Amino acid sequence: MPALVLAVVCIFDEWRSMRVPSMPLERSYGTIPHAWLRWVVACAALGVWLIEMHSLLSDAGTIIAFGWTGYPVAGPMAVQHGVWVIVAMSLGIVASLLRPQIGAHPAVYLLHVLGTWILVRLDNWASFGGGLLVAAALPTMALPLAQAAMRHRPLATMTLTWLLATVFLFLGVLTVAYAFLPGAKVMREHTPALLAVQTVVLGAGLWNARGKDVLARLVPAAAVHARHMRQAVCALVAVLLALAAMVPRLRDVPLDTIVPSVPDERVLTAGIWTVHFGLDQNMQDSTRRMSRLFKELDMDVVGLLETDLHRPVFGNRDMTQWLAEDLGMHADLGPSPKKHTWGAVLLSKFPIINSTHHLLPSPHGELAPAIHAVLDVFGVPTHVVVSHNGQEEDALDRELQTTELARILREAYPHPAIFLGYMVTLPHAARPAPYRILFEDGLVFDVDPSDHDRWCQYLGFRGLERVAYARVSRSTVTDTELQTFKLYVPPVGEPLHPDRDVRPAQLPIPPLDRAPWHYPESLMKPEIHPKRTHRYYPNFAPQYFVADEA
Repeated sequence: MPALVLAVVCIFDEWRSMRVPSMPLERSYGTIPHAWLRWVVACAALGVWLIEMHSLLSDAGTIIAFGWTGYPVAGPMAVQHGVWVIVAMSLGIVASLLRPQIGAHPAVYLLHVLGTWILVRLDNWASFGGGLLVAAALPTMALPLAQAAMRHRPLATMTLTWLLATVFLFLGVLTVAYAFLPGAKVMREHTPALLAVQTVVLGAGLWNARGKDVLARLVPAAAVHARHMRQAVCALVAVLLALAAMVPRLRDVPLDTIVPSVPDERVLTAGIWTVHFGLDQNMQDSTRRMSRLFKELDMDVVGLLETDLHRPVFGNRDMTQWLAEDLGMHADLGPSPKKHTWGAVLLSKFPIINSTHHLLPSPHGELAPAIHAVLDVFGVPTHVVVSHNGQEEDALDRELQTTELARILREAYPHPAIFLGYMVTLPHAARPAPYRILFEDGLVFDVDPSDHDRWCQYLGFRGLERVAYARVSRSTVTDTELQTFKLYVPPVGEPLHPDRDVRPAQLPIPPLDRAPWHYPESLMKPEIHPKRTHRYYPNFAPQYFVADEA
């Protein structure tokens, strides 16, 4: 909407300039030395500024996610420390009001260059510090860059600015693009190179804005209503900072409130879901619908894939943080957005002891993410792996990626393990297909080897007792179903059986006695619940498992 309003204003101004050829704006354009070159530079720099503001600063959690490395936490957290991003931006805004020319100063540009390099190359607190430098420097550049662009015809300037901004946005998407997208390999993993080009363009624009005709206009323009403007903006900034300071108190989830769904039963519910960046089939946000379903199913451990929304193309939404707060769960996002994957998320109602983020081998396709975490599950250290392998276009990628996952699981043997992943294979497919590589070499059991109606998502376990399995239809939330299973965790001191499935027998019908950990009946029998958007699929009811002797 703002862009449409600006476009209308520009068109009207352009129409007036054509009716009145002697307007001062037209005369000034004709007197600018090297006018065409300066126009292109001004538009390109302003477009880069818009993209960097959108890419890095439209959400306070983005630059925090850039440096996130997992557990134990060694850096800032989105809720607790996001306010410092707003503080840095506010300082930049106030500085530009007090001294409009400051954004064109070479020192400010050098701080931006340094901050960008630190943000991309380092992690945790160091990366956050670099992000704060960027957050403070970028707002100061708005006035010089806009003033330099205003010297030229408005309609042509806005058109070229938005065109170049869109080009940079598109190239940023290609750094993480799916392998099946034509031409995607050209920009794969080239975020540093793209940022370097953007930084050079921004520097050229600031050099262009240092012209005497631009700097001379900044001071009088700011002085017209300087006192009232500064007071109003400073008051607005103060209110914004006060509201931001309240965020940790309002959004923080106390650790003692994060508890398993059925703590007395020693049964956990885990699942895997590829959520298509929180956008449903109509390209509308699906985050709240996901949360409602997780609550209804009493999910304790959830692996989510295609979750890195810290990109302009996805609106820089922090879906992970929102779900963690709404569900009352610990959250791990990995690898970070600067690692060029579509992202993986681990949500857990059990404490995350430690986690490691992996970039799975990918010689040809898009990089595949994986999270290897150790959870404290009822006092039992349990390894959990969440992963998203590449697509079927690259068979070697899938083989190498699955081999690495199997290695991670095998090295955790004989400790209990849970696998929540996306592999793109038929069940029981012969090698080099991923299925046997993962379950045989990784020393884990398939949740249901008799389920042949699978292709992408798989569940595995070891050292835990599988008691139930259910697949839930996707409705309109995404393009894949939610797969879940329930696992019993033997008390500490009781023997774990890493080499056998303790409950292999499948019940033909759901048990009549309803235990607290059983799946809800609300997703069964469409004739009873006709308004339900999610159902058990393809079976009308969950599957339960018992020991052979039972």
